[in-house]
Amino acid sequence: MRNFLEQQPQFDATLDDYEEPRRKPRASGYRRQPYIRETASVAPKAAVGQIDLGRSPEHAKLIQQTDFQIFDLPRPFAMPPGLEVSPFDEYDWETGQQYESILEARTPSLATRGVFPSLKDDRVLQALSMGEFAIQFALMFHPYVVDIREQYPYYTDEAYQRALLAGKKMNRSDLLTFDLVLTYWNPMLRALRYHVVSVKHVSHVLEKKDRDREIKERTLGSGRDWTWEMLRSNATPMRELGNYAALWSMAKSEKVRHLYEPSRRLADGLMTHSVRGSMESVLERRARSMGISTDTSIHLFVSAVSHGFVPLDHSKRVDARLPIPLAA
Repeated sequence: MRNFLEQQPQFDATLDDYEEPRRKPRASGYRRQPYIRETASVAPKAAVGQIDLGRSPEHAKLIQQTDFQIFDLPRPFAMPPGLEVSPFDEYDWETGQQYESILEARTPSLATRGVFPSLKDDRVLQALSMGEFAIQFALMFHPYVVDIREQYPYYTDEAYQRALLAGKKMNRSDLLTFDLVLTYWNPMLRALRYHVVSVKHVSHVLEKKDRDREIKERTLGSGRDWTWEMLRSNATPMRELGNYAALWSMAKSEKVRHLYEPSRRLADGLMTHSVRGSMESVLERRARSMGISTDTSIHLFVSAVSHGFVPLDHSKRVDARLPIPLAA
C-alpha cells in the first residue's frame, strides 16, 4: 500500500510555502494527478493586491510626504461649527454644490456606475464604479469631511493653451483625473486640507501601471501640499454601508449642511433623555419636545449622525422599527 505521508511535500502552515521532492522521469503519456493539500482551506492567504512592486528611495520619500488615511482619524468627533468651503479653490475649480464632475457616469445604473444625490449639497455625485459608490457613501457620513469632489481634473497650462489655440477639446491623454478630492478638517493643523483618494476594487491586483499612476498622483499632490491614499472598495464594512444607506434614504433628498445647529440640539436631547423604544418612537418624542414635525426630527437625526453629534454602533442595524444603535 502506498505510504501517502511519505509522499507529501514538506508544508509550513505559517508561511504557506512548500518544497516538492525531486520528480523522477516518467514515461511519455503519463498523466500527473492533481495534488491537493488537506490544509489548503485553512492555510493563511496572501492579501489581494499586496504584491511588492519594488520601491525606489524617491518613491519611499514621496510616500512619507503624502501618506494619510482619512478613515484613521480619531472618533468620536463632532465637526466644528462654521466650516465652509470657498466657492472656488486656489486652482479656480468650483467647490460644494457648484462643482461638476469632469467625467460623468455614462449610464445612471447602479449595476456598474451611476449618480446619486449628495447628502450635504444640492448636486449629484458621479460614481464611475461600485467601488467609488461605496467609498463616497461612507465619506458623506464622515464627520471630518466637509466637501467631496469626484473626478477632479488636473492638466498643465501648456496642454490647455494647445487645445485652446487649436479650437478643440483637450486630448484625454493630457487630462488626469483624481478619483476623489476631499476637503476635510485636519485636527492637528486645525485647518481645512485637501486629500486625494484613489479607489480600487477589492480584488484588483496591483501592477506596474498602478504604481506608476500612484507615483504620478502623489507627485502632483505633493506639489500642492495635498495628501494621498488608495482605498479598496471594501474599506467600509457592509453593515456600516447598509446603515448609511438607510440613513440616506431617511433624509429623502433633504440637504443637511444647513441643519448643523438644530441637529446639535436634537443630539443633546438624545444624550440627556430616554432613548428606550424604537427609533421612530424616540424621534417622535424629540419632535414633540422641540415643537417640530416627525419628518423634521428624522432629517435632524440624519444630520446629527453625518456631523458626528450622534456616534452609532455599526455592529447593529439602523432601522426605524429598532432601537437607535448608539455607540457606548
